[in-house]
Amino acid sequence: MVDQINRINICKNLRQTAAQVFAGVLKHSQGLSETQFRDHVLKQLSVGNQIYGHGWYEPPPFGVSALFAPEQNPKRLLYDNLRKEEFWPQEQSKFGNNCVGLLYASPVDKRTGIIGDFGLTVYNGDSDKIKQYIKKCLEIVEQAVEYAQVGMEFREVNNFAQKLLKENSLNNNRTTPITGKFPKTIGHTIPWSYENFTAEEAAAVASQNFEKVKEIIRVKRINLDEGETFKIPPTIAFTTEIRAEDNKDPGLPNVFFHLIVAFKDGKKEIFGGFNQVFEAVGMDFIKSKY
Repeated sequence: MVDQINRINICKNLRQTAAQVFAGVLKHSQGLSETQFRDHVLKQLSVGNQIYGHGWYEPPPFGVSALFAPEQNPKRLLYDNLRKEEFWPQEQSKFGNNCVGLLYASPVDKRTGIIGDFGLTVYNGDSDKIKQYIKKCLEIVEQAVEYAQVGMEFREVNNFAQKLLKENSLNNNRTTPITGKFPKTIGHTIPWSYENFTAEEAAAVASQNFEKVKEIIRVKRINLDEGETFKIPPTIAFTTEIRAEDNKDPGLPNVFFHLIVAFKDGKKEIFGGFNQVFEAVGMDFIKSKY
């Protein structure tokens, strides 16, 4: 069985693959519909037969999502949960001129059941106001993940992120709580990145019964929320998926950047991969540290 550190490396590789696929699809994004984006991403992710044909976060259909909206009316991006049918990819929503897009995929490695979620906001318009706003949101998300350290409780990381958002007149109030206990959730653990498989889990993963694997992933995650006392161990990977919304200006889009924080025997690494996607869309105004 693959050990935890190698499972984390698989997670990193999945994200890198998703980033490359997103960038490749978006190089020809003019007039691309939400469903076309999804279908192109699914086709390219499944090349080589190492990744399941669908993502684990389903619905939306196939575990891949795209939301496109004109910058003058970004309401389509104001979702609370991508599982709702009204926020599934649509053919009529297209990435035209001066558009904002929210993109997400949830690939799963067949051999180990490890996930490598990837998602971000893209923008192809000329508004300096929107550009600076998206830049600010990314900087805040990066500050939040840089704060996390081994031994911290998840609620400490969440509270720091909420403090940063508040100081910048932002919120992530549209995030739907996974458990219903705490409304401010900003991520979750990557199952099997820090713990071993149970016999039942190992059997499900080995059988490649995707429905079973998806359900295990869904219920096994520990949420990075405001009340979670789980302490970050020396080896683990967990997501941070903050969606920032401006408190004062409803005309600004909801901005989403999904990062993964990893610790391998106490050594920290952050999985990004955004820059190649930014380059593909022509977003020369922004650059990620990761």
